[in-house]
Amino acid sequence: MVGSNDESIALLAEMIGHDAVVRVSGEIDLATVEPLRDYLNAAIDVVVPPGRVIVDLNGVEFFSSAGIGELVTARNACIEQATPLILVAEQPVVLRPMETTGLARMFDIRSSGGAIPEQAL
Repeated sequence: MVGSNDESIALLAEMIGHDAVVRVSGEIDLATVEPLRDYLNAAIDVVVPPGRVIVDLNGVEFFSSAGIGELVTARNACIEQATPLILVAEQPVVLRPMETTGLARMFDIRSSGGAIPEQAL
């Protein structure tokens, strides 16, 4: 398990079975997108199909276009590697901009119920 904290964003990454789970809380904006990028790239690098990259956004309080752009970049990298990318999000602060831009259709977005494995396989 690897974690990072600053005043605006908190990130935690862990392997659960074959899946890389990145948990994000706080604000995703231009000032915090670089650490998010690093965590997403690391997760994509370590996952081997049939493993998945799961990004838990339920702790996000602010979600800017910089965050959306980073998720699109991660999605494209996952497609290249045939690795599923799953976003876990229930709150409007994340869902509304994804739906408004039409990008929600491009992602596998799930509520938290069962989307994240409870334990390593």
